[in-house]
Amino acid sequence: MNINKRTAVFIILGTIVVVGSIVGYLLASLNANKTNTANNNVSVANTNISNINVSNINTANINGTTNENINGNINGSNINTTVEAKTNTNTQPTETIQVTWHDPEETDSLHVFLSDTGSGYSREDGATYYSNGVVASGQYAGDQVILVSSYPEGPAFRPDMHRFIKDGDTLILIAASSSDTYTDDGFDTSKFIVNTNLALSDLSYPDKITGTAARETFARDQWTHPVFNASKVTKIFTHPTYGDVYTTKGYPEPTSVDDFSTYGFFIKRADGFTEVYSLDIDFVNDQEIPDITWNDTTKNETMYSYATQTGCGSSSYADVMDPSVLPLSTLQQMGTNSFGDPIYELKDNNNSLLKDLYNNDYYPGYQEDKISYDTFVTQHPMFFWHDPFDRLIRFKNNSFLPQAECGKPVIYLYPKQTTDISVHVDPVGGMTYSDPEYSSGWNVSATPESELTDLASGLRYPYLFWEGKGGIYAQPTKGWSVARHDVHSFLNEKLAAFGLNQKEISDFEEFWEPRMQNAPYYFVSFLDTRVMNELAPLHITPQPDTVIRVLMDFSPLDAPIDVEGFTIHTPQRTGFTVTEWGGVIQ
Repeated sequence: MNINKRTAVFIILGTIVVVGSIVGYLLASLNANKTNTANNNVSVANTNISNINVSNINTANINGTTNENINGNINGSNINTTVEAKTNTNTQPTETIQVTWHDPEETDSLHVFLSDTGSGYSREDGATYYSNGVVASGQYAGDQVILVSSYPEGPAFRPDMHRFIKDGDTLILIAASSSDTYTDDGFDTSKFIVNTNLALSDLSYPDKITGTAARETFARDQWTHPVFNASKVTKIFTHPTYGDVYTTKGYPEPTSVDDFSTYGFFIKRADGFTEVYSLDIDFVNDQEIPDITWNDTTKNETMYSYATQTGCGSSSYADVMDPSVLPLSTLQQMGTNSFGDPIYELKDNNNSLLKDLYNNDYYPGYQEDKISYDTFVTQHPMFFWHDPFDRLIRFKNNSFLPQAECGKPVIYLYPKQTTDISVHVDPVGGMTYSDPEYSSGWNVSATPESELTDLASGLRYPYLFWEGKGGIYAQPTKGWSVARHDVHSFLNEKLAAFGLNQKEISDFEEFWEPRMQNAPYYFVSFLDTRVMNELAPLHITPQPDTVIRVLMDFSPLDAPIDVEGFTIHTPQRTGFTVTEWGGVIQ
């Protein structure tokens, strides 16, 4: 570290070897009750010692720091500090560093991950390091900004992104401009300092933006930030603040492994990565019911999906049709939405799109008979609408789609004492059912045993129950091949490893185990809190100390398959704990 660059000197209090009267002076100056000697950030602003003349102080291999005020100034020379990575208790950045950005260029590894976490896995194997900026001014002027893109060990839809400043041989992780997973999950925290006081410029985008015309409102996908790829997008308008806005070029089959095939709206950031937005379709309510009046004057009361489904989410933000395959001449207006836009259906009731929906997607529920094709086509199984950018979007009647959704997620609340709690869950694709009634959230009184009383109705519940659809969903590839007769013991083992208690495991098995008895084998995987937060963000007041979310994804197999598992890191249930389990119905 080049100390001469700094506007103040970093003094690490933890192991300081000083001789004679200097030791006595330092000990008298410190308030022992306020000294935190572990897991704190090296802080320039919060460390001051006055009227001390110090020379030849060597503080090597120091593992802790103080983050409290020590009054005064230091006049010193020959100060040598070796600092290991620690985190600051501060939560909000206080300074933004200006960066001169350039397009990402792959660079050498910084080796910030452990070579082996004990399971034979290292995040280093799949990590990509990008150089994409230089600090423009201040104490880090001229230092490189390095972004590390890496996946955690278990199933994950998107990589984590961590940004470092490389100051000589010292790495500083800028927490406010990084994913919030850096204290565990495969990181070698001795390799870097974590700074929570700083943020990098030009990386903040709002959750909502509007276009240049009416009804152009977009919602941000906060999890998705691919390297911008101009060859896969086409410009559609220029935003007055955020510059050119693009969408998918051509009409590719959407896939979760290619973010630019998903028919989102893309903005190239200054750092060469991408902000991704989806269009808010304004005539569809939160229950996925489009506001349509059909030509026979009846009002639509049915739920529709307008994204291509997969798992308990989708592989696109909109199901956009290729006009060369489906020209307007094949459609006829069959209704009008609440904004006066025409709603189209297929002229030909034997069109292959309708046949495919009826034959391949439509499976009636348990103890239901499949309706005839002639009846099917009278139920408005599919309609089309031109969005403000003249994209023809297909809507499919949920009654005729596979029941692929996040099935029976239930939420338990364990406060330390009986407490009134507000709970909001926001599945990206909408909520289809809840108990108690969700409205705009749940407000309950919860005991330490998760005995819940709905404050609106006075009714009691063991947990909060919802069903719905998430956002962009990628089918897990890591997991286990499990024989039917081993399902019970397998679930006991894995759910306990995720941190569920015996009551929660029993509740889970009561619902899901009967659904895993019809095939000789099953592929089973689990999505954890990190991924569930992408599919269905959860907000709870007061804020819990521990949150555990588990979603099972499983598929029937005729024979066992060779598949790679992953290590489950068991969380500690401390303080006010919230747990949630669910599975993918498909």
